[in-house]
Amino acid sequence: PGLYDGGIAWSGVLMTPERNLLTYLPTALRHYPQYAATGSEQAHQALLDAGFPAGSEPTWAYSHRNFWDPLQRILREEIDPTYDGDRLAGYALCVSGTLDCDADYDLATRPAEVRETLSRLSLTGRIGKPLLQLQGSLDTAVTPRDTRLYAAMIESQGREHLTRLYEVEGGTHFEDDLWKAFPGLARPMLPCFQDAFDALEDWTIDEVNPPDSHLVTRDASTDL
Repeated sequence: PGLYDGGIAWSGVLMTPERNLLTYLPTALRHYPQYAATGSEQAHQALLDAGFPAGSEPTWAYSHRNFWDPLQRILREEIDPTYDGDRLAGYALCVSGTLDCDADYDLATRPAEVRETLSRLSLTGRIGKPLLQLQGSLDTAVTPRDTRLYAAMIESQGREHLTRLYEVEGGTHFEDDLWKAFPGLARPMLPCFQDAFDALEDWTIDEVNPPDSHLVTRDASTDL
Protein backbone atom coordinates (compact mmCIF):
# COMPACT_ATOMS: atom_id res chain seq x y z
CA PRO A 1 0.00 0.00 0.00
CA GLY A 2 2.96 2.34 0.27
CA LEU A 3 3.26 2.34 -3.51
CA TYR A 4 -0.19 3.71 -4.35
CA ASP A 5 -2.97 5.92 -3.05
CA GLY A 6 -5.94 3.66 -3.77
CA GLY A 7 -7.32 1.21 -6.27
CA ILE A 8 -10.28 -0.01 -8.29
CA ALA A 9 -11.00 -3.73 -8.45
CA TRP A 10 -12.97 -4.18 -11.68
CA SER A 11 -14.30 -7.74 -11.42
CA GLY A 12 -11.48 -8.59 -9.05
CA VAL A 13 -10.76 -12.32 -8.80
CA LEU A 14 -11.40 -13.86 -5.37
CA MET A 15 -8.82 -16.36 -4.21
CA THR A 16 -9.28 -18.20 -0.92
CA PRO A 17 -9.00 -21.91 -0.10
CA GLU A 18 -12.79 -22.06 0.30
CA ARG A 19 -13.85 -20.05 -2.75
CA ASN A 20 -11.87 -19.61 -5.93
CA LEU A 21 -12.13 -20.33 -9.63
CA LEU A 22 -11.19 -23.98 -9.05
CA THR A 23 -14.15 -24.47 -6.71
CA TYR A 24 -16.83 -23.31 -9.12
CA LEU A 25 -15.54 -23.56 -12.70
CA PRO A 26 -15.57 -27.40 -12.59
CA THR A 27 -19.27 -27.15 -11.72
CA ALA A 28 -19.84 -25.07 -14.84
CA LEU A 29 -17.88 -27.51 -17.01
CA ARG A 30 -19.80 -30.50 -15.64
CA HIS A 31 -23.31 -29.14 -15.84
CA TYR A 32 -23.42 -26.58 -18.64
CA PRO A 33 -23.24 -29.11 -21.52
CA GLN A 34 -26.28 -30.94 -20.13
CA TYR A 35 -28.15 -27.67 -19.64
CA ALA A 36 -27.28 -26.56 -23.19
CA ALA A 37 -28.34 -29.87 -24.69
CA THR A 38 -31.52 -30.58 -22.74
CA GLY A 39 -32.45 -27.52 -20.70
CA SER A 40 -32.11 -29.69 -17.60
CA GLU A 41 -33.51 -27.93 -14.54
CA GLN A 42 -31.11 -29.87 -12.32
CA ALA A 43 -28.10 -28.70 -14.32
CA HIS A 44 -29.45 -25.16 -14.40
CA GLN A 45 -29.86 -25.12 -10.63
CA ALA A 46 -26.35 -26.49 -10.16
CA LEU A 47 -24.92 -23.50 -12.02
CA LEU A 48 -27.02 -21.06 -10.03
CA ASP A 49 -25.96 -22.74 -6.79
CA ALA A 50 -22.32 -22.33 -7.85
CA GLY A 51 -22.84 -18.58 -7.99
CA PHE A 52 -23.56 -17.86 -11.65
CA PRO A 53 -26.20 -15.13 -11.57
CA ALA A 54 -29.78 -15.74 -12.64
CA GLY A 55 -30.47 -13.81 -15.82
CA SER A 56 -27.02 -14.45 -17.26
CA GLU A 57 -28.07 -17.71 -18.97
CA PRO A 58 -27.94 -16.29 -22.54
CA THR A 59 -24.23 -15.61 -22.05
CA TRP A 60 -23.30 -19.04 -20.73
CA ALA A 61 -22.38 -20.51 -24.12
CA TYR A 62 -19.90 -17.68 -24.69
CA SER A 63 -18.50 -18.07 -21.17
CA HIS A 64 -18.10 -21.82 -21.56
CA ARG A 65 -16.26 -21.55 -24.85
CA ASN A 66 -14.08 -18.54 -24.08
CA PHE A 67 -13.49 -18.59 -20.32
CA TRP A 68 -14.76 -21.49 -18.23
CA ASP A 69 -12.96 -24.21 -20.18
CA PRO A 70 -9.61 -22.59 -21.04
CA LEU A 71 -9.10 -20.77 -17.75
CA GLN A 72 -10.03 -23.78 -15.64
CA ARG A 73 -7.39 -25.84 -17.41
CA ILE A 74 -4.68 -23.15 -17.38
CA LEU A 75 -5.19 -22.22 -13.73
CA ARG A 76 -5.47 -25.81 -12.57
CA GLU A 77 -2.24 -26.66 -14.41
CA GLU A 78 -0.42 -23.90 -12.50
CA ILE A 79 -1.79 -24.80 -9.07
CA ASP A 80 -2.18 -28.57 -9.37
CA PRO A 81 -0.10 -29.83 -12.34
CA THR A 82 -0.08 -33.46 -11.20
CA TYR A 83 -3.85 -33.85 -11.62
CA ASP A 84 -3.47 -35.07 -15.22
CA GLY A 85 0.11 -36.37 -15.06
CA ASP A 86 2.40 -35.01 -17.76
CA ARG A 87 -0.45 -33.64 -19.85
CA LEU A 88 -0.08 -29.87 -20.28
CA ALA A 89 -3.23 -27.87 -19.44
CA GLY A 90 -5.68 -30.73 -19.67
CA TYR A 91 -8.08 -31.73 -22.43
CA ALA A 92 -10.04 -28.96 -24.10
CA LEU A 93 -13.83 -29.25 -23.73
CA CYS A 94 -13.54 -32.78 -22.37
CA VAL A 95 -16.66 -34.65 -21.35
CA SER A 96 -17.26 -35.32 -17.68
CA GLY A 97 -16.34 -38.92 -16.89
CA THR A 98 -13.46 -39.15 -19.34
CA LEU A 99 -9.87 -39.60 -18.21
CA ASP A 100 -8.36 -36.71 -16.21
CA CYS A 101 -11.12 -34.35 -17.29
CA ASP A 102 -11.02 -30.95 -15.63
CA ALA A 103 -14.81 -30.97 -15.50
CA ASP A 104 -14.42 -33.59 -12.76
CA TYR A 105 -11.76 -31.71 -10.80
CA ASP A 106 -12.50 -31.74 -7.06
CA LEU A 107 -10.25 -29.44 -5.10
CA ALA A 108 -11.35 -30.91 -1.77
CA THR A 109 -9.84 -34.30 -2.65
CA ARG A 110 -6.49 -33.01 -3.88
CA PRO A 111 -3.22 -33.36 -1.91
CA ALA A 112 -2.51 -31.02 0.99
CA GLU A 113 0.23 -29.21 -0.91
CA VAL A 114 -2.36 -27.96 -3.43
CA ARG A 115 -4.42 -26.35 -0.68
CA GLU A 116 -1.20 -24.96 0.84
CA THR A 117 -0.41 -23.30 -2.49
CA LEU A 118 -3.87 -21.75 -2.54
CA SER A 119 -3.42 -20.54 1.03
CA ARG A 120 -0.21 -18.76 0.04
CA LEU A 121 -2.02 -17.08 -2.87
CA SER A 122 -5.12 -16.20 -0.90
CA LEU A 123 -6.48 -12.75 -0.27
CA THR A 124 -6.86 -11.65 3.33
CA GLY A 125 -9.07 -8.57 3.28
CA ARG A 126 -6.38 -6.59 5.09
CA ILE A 127 -6.37 -3.73 2.62
CA GLY A 128 -4.26 -0.71 3.46
CA LYS A 129 -5.57 1.93 1.08
CA PRO A 130 -9.00 2.89 -0.33
CA LEU A 131 -10.50 0.30 -2.67
CA LEU A 132 -13.54 0.69 -4.90
CA GLN A 133 -14.97 -2.60 -6.16
CA LEU A 134 -16.86 -2.60 -9.46
CA GLN A 135 -18.86 -5.73 -10.21
CA GLY A 136 -21.25 -6.62 -13.03
CA SER A 137 -24.51 -8.19 -11.90
CA LEU A 138 -24.35 -10.64 -14.83
CA ASP A 139 -20.65 -11.50 -14.55
CA THR A 140 -20.11 -15.20 -15.24
CA ALA A 141 -16.36 -15.24 -14.61
CA VAL A 142 -15.96 -13.41 -11.31
CA THR A 143 -19.46 -13.77 -9.94
CA PRO A 144 -21.27 -11.22 -7.75
CA ARG A 145 -20.99 -13.77 -4.94
CA ASP A 146 -17.20 -13.44 -5.06
CA THR A 147 -17.06 -9.68 -4.67
CA ARG A 148 -19.61 -9.78 -1.88
CA LEU A 149 -17.50 -12.36 -0.09
CA TYR A 150 -14.43 -10.18 -0.46
CA ALA A 151 -16.30 -7.17 0.86
CA ALA A 152 -17.24 -9.31 3.87
CA MET A 153 -13.59 -10.32 4.31
CA ILE A 154 -12.56 -6.68 4.39
CA GLU A 155 -15.27 -5.96 6.95
CA SER A 156 -14.10 -8.87 9.09
CA GLN A 157 -10.69 -7.20 9.22
CA GLY A 158 -12.27 -3.98 10.49
CA ARG A 159 -11.44 -2.10 7.28
CA GLU A 160 -14.88 -1.59 5.78
CA HIS A 161 -14.31 2.17 5.94
CA LEU A 162 -11.69 1.72 3.20
CA THR A 163 -13.95 0.11 0.61
CA ARG A 164 -17.16 0.43 -1.39
CA LEU A 165 -18.86 -2.17 -3.58
CA TYR A 166 -20.76 -0.98 -6.65
CA GLU A 167 -22.71 -3.71 -8.46
CA VAL A 168 -23.52 -2.64 -12.00
CA GLU A 169 -26.91 -3.84 -13.22
CA GLY A 170 -26.44 -5.64 -16.53
CA GLY A 171 -22.65 -5.56 -16.35
CA THR A 172 -20.71 -8.61 -17.56
CA HIS A 173 -17.09 -9.73 -17.51
CA PHE A 174 -16.63 -9.62 -21.27
CA GLU A 175 -17.35 -5.99 -22.01
CA ASP A 176 -17.59 -5.48 -25.77
CA ASP A 177 -18.50 -8.97 -26.99
CA LEU A 178 -21.52 -9.51 -24.76
CA TRP A 179 -22.84 -5.97 -24.87
CA LYS A 180 -22.86 -6.11 -28.67
CA ALA A 181 -24.32 -9.62 -28.75
CA PHE A 182 -27.01 -8.98 -26.11
CA PRO A 183 -27.76 -5.23 -26.17
CA GLY A 184 -31.07 -5.66 -24.36
CA LEU A 185 -29.46 -7.68 -21.58
CA ALA A 186 -25.91 -6.47 -21.08
CA ARG A 187 -24.47 -3.00 -20.69
CA PRO A 188 -20.97 -1.56 -21.00
CA MET A 189 -19.18 -1.01 -17.70
CA LEU A 190 -16.51 1.40 -18.94
CA PRO A 191 -18.61 4.51 -18.14
CA CYS A 192 -19.06 3.18 -14.59
CA PHE A 193 -15.33 2.60 -14.30
CA GLN A 194 -14.66 6.17 -15.40
CA ASP A 195 -17.07 7.44 -12.74
CA ALA A 196 -15.39 5.21 -10.16
CA PHE A 197 -11.97 6.55 -11.11
CA ASP A 198 -13.20 10.11 -10.62
CA ALA A 199 -14.61 9.10 -7.24
CA LEU A 200 -11.31 7.49 -6.28
CA GLU A 201 -9.42 10.66 -7.17
CA ASP A 202 -11.81 12.74 -5.07
CA TRP A 203 -11.41 10.29 -2.19
CA THR A 204 -7.63 10.00 -2.23
CA ILE A 205 -6.76 13.59 -3.21
CA ASP A 206 -9.53 15.76 -1.79
CA GLU A 207 -10.76 13.42 0.98
CA VAL A 208 -14.30 13.43 -0.39
CA ASN A 209 -15.97 10.18 0.65
CA PRO A 210 -17.43 8.22 -2.26
CA PRO A 211 -21.08 7.13 -2.33
CA ASP A 212 -22.03 4.19 -0.12
CA SER A 213 -22.05 0.72 -1.65
CA HIS A 214 -25.09 0.25 -3.89
CA LEU A 215 -26.53 -1.27 -7.05
CA VAL A 216 -25.87 0.97 -10.05
CA THR A 217 -29.19 0.64 -11.87
CA ARG A 218 -29.18 0.61 -15.63
CA ASP A 219 -29.93 3.76 -17.60
CA ALA A 220 -29.96 3.06 -21.33
CA SER A 221 -28.86 6.62 -22.04
CA THR A 222 -25.45 5.82 -20.56
CA ASP A 223 -24.83 2.74 -22.75
CA LEU A 224 -22.22 4.50 -24.83
